Amino acid sequence: MKPVRSQGPEMRSDHRRSWVPIFVAGSLVVLLLALLLPRPKPLPEHSQPTRPDLSGGHLGGEARPGPGDLSRPHFGRAEALPAESAEQIVARRAAQFARSRRDVLRRIAGKLNIGVPAEVEQFFAAAEAGDWEQLRALFRKMMAERSVQPHPPELDQLWAPVLATFNALEEAHLWPAKEYLDYGNAILDSLKPGMVYVGGTDPGRGIPELLNETRESENHVVITQNGLADNTYMDYLRFIYGDRLNLPTPEQVQSAYEGYVADYQTRLAHDQQFPDEPKQVLPGERVGSDGGEGWTAVINQGDQLIQVSGQVSCVMINERILQMILQANPDSPFGLEESFPLKSTYADAAPLGPIMELHAPNGQNALSADTAAETLAYWQDRVQQVLADPAAADSPDWLRAYSKLTDAQANLFAARGLNAQAEEAYRLSLQVCPYATDAVFGYVDLLTGQNRAEDALAVAQSAAKADPSSQAFQDLISRLQGAPAAATGAANKPPP
Repeated sequence: MKPVRSQGPEMRSDHRRSWVPIFVAGSLVVLLLALLLPRPKPLPEHSQPTRPDLSGGHLGGEARPGPGDLSRPHFGRAEALPAESAEQIVARRAAQFARSRRDVLRRIAGKLNIGVPAEVEQFFAAAEAGDWEQLRALFRKMMAERSVQPHPPELDQLWAPVLATFNALEEAHLWPAKEYLDYGNAILDSLKPGMVYVGGTDPGRGIPELLNETRESENHVVITQNGLADNTYMDYLRFIYGDRLNLPTPEQVQSAYEGYVADYQTRLAHDQQFPDEPKQVLPGERVGSDGGEGWTAVINQGDQLIQVSGQVSCVMINERILQMILQANPDSPFGLEESFPLKSTYADAAPLGPIMELHAPNGQNALSADTAAETLAYWQDRVQQVLADPAAADSPDWLRAYSKLTDAQANLFAARGLNAQAEEAYRLSLQVCPYATDAVFGYVDLLTGQNRAEDALAVAQSAAKADPSSQAFQDLISRLQGAPAAATGAANKPPP
């Protein structure tokens, strides 16, 4: 739980995701009331480059030779046809992916002995037919239904394959087709044999997931760290990957919630007992009787209700569950595309093409100055390719996605004390997307941590110039200009 700017568990900034999971286990009852995974607004239709936007069953918004109607029989074939354009390839594979997710959904329904709601069937029919407007309308309708209690329980039980389908096809609607394929293949081609891929952002999950499912070569296990706190998503993973990946039981997921609440209470007690010391509770963490907007879990511990809310808390619980998965699969390699920084994964991580390898061979020695230099050379070349692409000017989603990949490796370098390499990676990230929030705040943190307040202010001012509407950048400038904390590395990134 897409830019790519990291503003939600799946890094998007507006309306584009809502989860309402329900979790009941043992003495701990977790009611996941709402999991909002916001996303950036799409461009106006007239400003988008040609892409397989699934509108009206055609590829792109204009009449073109070989329109690539998603309902054509040949879209069910796994191999690319010789004369296919990039738009046709994406459209064919989008329809194929939708069919595969509908098949999974029906098998889940059969296992649970429940019916498939008519609107869910209509959703998948629209996905296969390439009717983007109908697909989006049905998805929004179902999200609205799930936000109201009570609602049909089948929507929750069958939601994961619906969400996976919408996520992958929405990215196909937003991205130019060639760039969609290039991005997804760059990630998949970097994976080692048998590697589990963990995709955090909407494009970082959805695009590789679709291409992985519809290709003839090795099919990797593909999961997202941002859904792990949702029991319906965990049930979905157990159903499709239970024979390939050791996954936490409901009781173990319950323990992740308990562990997070206990840790939060310890950190809160520190902050109250030692008010002059640096705060340990992060901005945006909310645990107590009064929740906030977005993702919420109500935890019943004995006779006390504890409400956990906000995406910061959600990310921290997801991180705990991801660590459980890593520990339960010690012989499986893992590749990670980051949304929010998961600092507990950095100790033995190393760059792997555009992503990171977790538990890399040689552990902490896997990331050296030489390795970082090779990674920077990779990104210098890739950034030039991206900026030289004619589609770049009209594809902010694409640019944010590449900026985010670079920013994630900058975060890794910074965490491992490779400050010069981290600074160069942040610069490359901002070269691709000058208003990338994560890169701006990460770069400012790096600079203020080195007592380079003037350089940090220049970075913030440059970002504000690129995105004058960003209140976060204006607030950052004010803090850097006036707050003593600016000289101590406290950039105070706003909560997601």
